[in-house]
Amino acid sequence: MERTSSIRRKAMARQHKTEVMIAGEQLRMRLHDGKLIKDRRHHLRTYPNCFVAQELIDWLVNHKEALDRATAVCLMQHLMDHDIVHHGERGAYTCCLVRHICLN
Repeated sequence: MERTSSIRRKAMARQHKTEVMIAGEQLRMRLHDGKLIKDRRHHLRTYPNCFVAQELIDWLVNHKEALDRATAVCLMQHLMDHDIVHHGERGAYTCCLVRHICLN
């Protein structure tokens, strides 16, 4: 019984991770279309597939993907917690790099 419960929990966790990855990939495609994700230069270095966090939060609120800025930050934190996005260079930008997700 305990083993069945453990297997069920692991399966539910994998299902949740898959759903987060799909949502992250859909968001990535929309952000590329909206020109928010692009290569950015900072201190003579180019960072591919970057977005500025403040611009993304504004975009999420303006496109009704989040009710307010706090909700948008929580959404992005959830994607960070699941390694869909991660922090990039800390400098003039607050950048996050978006990983391309393959769902094969």
